[in-house]
Amino acid sequence: MPIDHEWFDQQVQAYQRARDEQYTPLAEVLHQILTGAMQRIAPLAIVQTRVKSIPSFAEKILRKREKYSDPVRQLTDLAGGRIIVHTHEDVHRVAQFIREHFDVDEANSLDVAKRLKADQFGYRSLHYVVQFKPNVFPNDLAPVEVPEGLFGLKAEIQLRTIAQHAWADIGHDRLYKRTFKIPPAWEREAARIAALLENVDEGFTRLVGLVDMFRLHYEAYMDEEAMQEELARLEAVRRYDPMNATLAGRIARLALSLGDWKHVVQLVEGVDESQRTPGLWTALGVATCQLHQHDRHGADYAAGRRYFYQALESDPACREAHVHLAQSWDGIDELKALEHAEKAYGLDPSDPQTLAGYLVRRASYDRNTAFIELVRPVLEKAIERCDLQVDLGVNLPWALYWKALFQLLLARPYDCLEACAQAISLTTQAFVFNTVLQAVEALAVVGSKLPELEWVRRMLLVALAARFPEAAPQERLIAMATQSDATFKEPVVIVAGGC
Repeated sequence: MPIDHEWFDQQVQAYQRARDEQYTPLAEVLHQILTGAMQRIAPLAIVQTRVKSIPSFAEKILRKREKYSDPVRQLTDLAGGRIIVHTHEDVHRVAQFIREHFDVDEANSLDVAKRLKADQFGYRSLHYVVQFKPNVFPNDLAPVEVPEGLFGLKAEIQLRTIAQHAWADIGHDRLYKRTFKIPPAWEREAARIAALLENVDEGFTRLVGLVDMFRLHYEAYMDEEAMQEELARLEAVRRYDPMNATLAGRIARLALSLGDWKHVVQLVEGVDESQRTPGLWTALGVATCQLHQHDRHGADYAAGRRYFYQALESDPACREAHVHLAQSWDGIDELKALEHAEKAYGLDPSDPQTLAGYLVRRASYDRNTAFIELVRPVLEKAIERCDLQVDLGVNLPWALYWKALFQLLLARPYDCLEACAQAISLTTQAFVFNTVLQAVEALAVVGSKLPELEWVRRMLLVALAARFPEAAPQERLIAMATQSDATFKEPVVIVAGGC
């Protein structure tokens, strides 16, 4: 097809003007918004933006002359952004941000991986063609003003992991963005490399998940003296960075583990609401509800519950908020408690705390344990996860308590009691006993299906009385005593152990 030089020159000159007046400012504002948002959503993300160069525009309109009659208006990638993140979880969070904060042109946006057949490996990336939405920015995530002249302009945002970027940047662009045909042997080699990188990508995601599990729980499950020392260190650092939400979150986890509810409330209330993460809202909710546990129908307790809903407004996938919302509705609205337990379970079925909460409420609400057999594989997976946490020395004593509960539901009472005894030896706060007792006693309605449940309940009550006499429910302890006229004379010898 011969070149229409007059049309070509007009288009290039029109783009030169639009590039300077519109698309360069568009790329700059896009960079500010994406950089600001990633600080909260994916702090380690790499953000890049660019404006299509004049030579690149000129070459594209010549190669695709039959497709674009007015390319300055029709092309959707004249300005663009790229966000490179670590894991697939990061991709999901960023994708959610883009869909919520921009108008997405679905017809021109795509998940490139969906074009690959089952036996193919290669370029994988999310491409969103977006426009600014009115009345969205500035906001808490990105306090950036969008100039009026940028509304209606389109930009392309690419979203990918580091491993996907390695292939896109080195393999895909060099191999396939060429005018000459690639020999079949080279294509096979490229596919082999792409397959290796896909394995690397999945491996990174699994490894990061394990490391994050350790990081989130490590500080919170030191011994009490070590926690107090770490708390003092972090508080000293925070004096020089009082609005650091990440640092506040670490302190909140420690204070929650120590049962220092007032410290948590004071800490989180000192962080501006616009800077509070879902984790901080959840911590504030837990502390507030614990402080007003004596009046669970009161206004102060309800205020604590509202903080969990605040966490879900910030992040609808905040599993911990659903877990604690379920606890906050226990004994008040059993259906709402079950609904939130189900939502938490849907977000992470093998998380021990989540699974335990869901199973207890399901059995209690249905007055039946028949469904337990259906989730046996999930229970076995959760026990493995508990064992991993115990091996790492994290999430203790909770991992052992939840393991004990799972063993009980799987009709392994002696394994249950062994895990329970280990957990009791590591319990340093009375509220931990009360939380586990609440779960065990909620299963009383299916006690006929779990005859060993009473063994566990008695063991926990006696342990609570031995470790924290002031917190033990005396009336329940008295009710456990053997009713007999026999009197005991000292000394009394207790013989315990296997036969």
